[in-house]
Amino acid sequence: MKLSRALVSLVVVVAVIAALVVLRPWTRLHSVQASETEPNADQAAVQDLLQLASGGKDSLHISKEGLKVLDIHVVEVRPAPPPEALRLPGSIFLDPARMVRAHSRFDGEVVSMGTFIEPDAAGQPKVRRTLRFGDQVHKNQVLAIVWSKDVGEKKSELIDALSKLAIDYSMLQRYRAVEKGTVPERTIHEAERTYEGDIIAVERAERTLRSWRLTEDEIAAVHREAHDIQARAVKYDKQLAKTWAETEVRSPIEGIIVEKNFNVGDIVANSQDLFKIADLSRVQVFANAYEEDLALIKALPPERQHWLIDLKSDPNDIPVPGKIDVIGKIIDPTQHSGAVMGSLDNRDGRLSIGQFVTATIQLPADPTMVAVPTSALIEDGEGGVVFVETDADRHEFARRKVAVVRRGRELAYIRSHPNGDEARGGAEALVAGQRVIVSGGLQLSSELSDLQSDAVNQQPSSAPAVPKSSRKSSSTHGPKTY
Repeated sequence: MKLSRALVSLVVVVAVIAALVVLRPWTRLHSVQASETEPNADQAAVQDLLQLASGGKDSLHISKEGLKVLDIHVVEVRPAPPPEALRLPGSIFLDPARMVRAHSRFDGEVVSMGTFIEPDAAGQPKVRRTLRFGDQVHKNQVLAIVWSKDVGEKKSELIDALSKLAIDYSMLQRYRAVEKGTVPERTIHEAERTYEGDIIAVERAERTLRSWRLTEDEIAAVHREAHDIQARAVKYDKQLAKTWAETEVRSPIEGIIVEKNFNVGDIVANSQDLFKIADLSRVQVFANAYEEDLALIKALPPERQHWLIDLKSDPNDIPVPGKIDVIGKIIDPTQHSGAVMGSLDNRDGRLSIGQFVTATIQLPADPTMVAVPTSALIEDGEGGVVFVETDADRHEFARRKVAVVRRGRELAYIRSHPNGDEARGGAEALVAGQRVIVSGGLQLSSELSDLQSDAVNQQPSSAPAVPKSSRKSSSTHGPKTY
């Protein structure tokens, strides 16, 4: 109990000391002025500390002694600094434009899988194994082989067309070799038409196979098979029979296997995605921004729509620069945020899909704004007021209403040149380079109002005006203090 009372007493003493420190300059002002009016004062008279200036109705002159007594400090108005950078939470995503699906062009059975050469610790080729999720593949690499009757039938159709073409061409040559008139012209024309039809049939079969992505070597093998048949040199080719109806599934791009949906022996359809392959050399960043921040991002010129991506999982990483590509136009009704997306270089493979990131966007300073310390701003009930230095040599200051845009913890942001509504409300310009009072502004404003009131109520006098509070107080109430 005694300890609690001691703590309360200590807090009260500290509060009293703090109040005396704050009010000391103004108490000293009035005590000095009061002593000057004492008839038996032993010090010489001093100049008035405060008086109205002739520069305007809201102008105040402060003597040198007043500057010291009142502890007046003046600072220069600065251009508004850039606002705090936006820090948006986000994640790394696959770029949909860099992901492809590999599938068979025909229904059939998967008879084999592509291989991957796994390196050892020294980076040298170690073992071959079948492809699996996460493996790196190259463009045109064989991913799987499918046995399809459609391919076998189309190859056989090409052999049939080549065989018929050879026979019909031989017959046409015989017709042309005999003496004119021996074979009717009609028969020769029909043979020519049949030969042309055979050429069309061969071209049709070859083009179909090429459209199915069969290689030129595979088509050439069909031509050799047809030639052997024509030469009566047909013999069973075990390898050709094994691969006759096979079709290869090849990788259309270089990338990483991010999905595999079959095994050897499965019957697959031509609409089934066997693999999904993604190029991760460039990834996408998806971040969320509150709707009020989206307006700031949209206001950035295109050349400044960049950000720095920082990995949350690595506190020591170096932020990666990237470009903003898309600013969302749809606001989430629950979180009141929109999407901001951009691409990011990942050729070194440092970024992983799904990682949490922080996207930092630097915002430029507003050239139409200036900033002053919050202590310089006086709230008068209708807006913000500051004391602007109008004559440095005479220490004259004018009370001026300004257009306050926002107030921060340390700085107040003011529109340098008020807009129409603000100007009609009495706001005046405040530009960088001017000087304003940053301490004692509220008391100065009160004294200025008192001086103006006295100037209106009193008759003209040659005596200089002094603050109302500094006059000799009656013995009943004592001197006025703040």
